[in-house]
Amino acid sequence: MLLDNNLLAAENATEILERVVARDYRVIFSQSLDIFRLTHKNVELLQKVKSVNSRFSKPMICFSCNSLPQRDLFMQSRTC
Repeated sequence: MLLDNNLLAAENATEILERVVARDYRVIFSQSLDIFRLTHKNVELLQKVKSVNSRFSKPMICFSCNSLPQRDLFMQSRTC
């Protein structure tokens, strides 16, 4: 399943992620996910999503950061 990087901006993003997890889909996000759209619930769900590279050969998920301070904030607050 190919998912758009704007997924986290959708009003029903949590619901979509819950369905992806429940159905055990392997997904490819078309681009990096917006780090500022993360919520505690979405992080929990994304850790359960089988996100893979375009060859379905290894786990992969990427987040976009627009500046070094954003990257530093992410690195300080990450839980995984």
